[in-house]
Amino acid sequence: SMKEHIEYACEKSGITLNELADMLRFDCDYFSAVLENEDLEYRQLRKIADMLNCHFKSYFLFPDGRMVLAARYSDMIRFALKRAKLYISQFAPMTGCSAKNFYEKLKRNKFTQKDLRYYAEIIGCKYIFEFEPKK
Repeated sequence: SMKEHIEYACEKSGITLNELADMLRFDCDYFSAVLENEDLEYRQLRKIADMLNCHFKSYFLFPDGRMVLAARYSDMIRFALKRAKLYISQFAPMTGCSAKNFYEKLKRNKFTQKDLRYYAEIIGCKYIFEFEPKK
């Protein structure tokens, strides 16, 4: 889970989750709920990685071992859909969205970890994210 990954990265960096919440200017209970719901976006995870002196990496992993990664989540989703031979017009309704709304969501590039796990399940792959200590 996201919380376990962040707890592990905190442990390696010698700080607690409460200290990290303070550094992010989050209320501790709110931060705990956000972690439980996997409700962080890319920019927030990058900020956490920087604070913990870690690299943050996320990607879709297909059953054949191929990875799809990109600097922006919207590009990563597009590449994964192409790899799965799905059009946005087919995929969007599977997520409960119209194609038009999904295109808008891609433009905004505002996806949480929960969104990405859900999309990976629909596409037929796994969503992986990692915090790796900087050497």
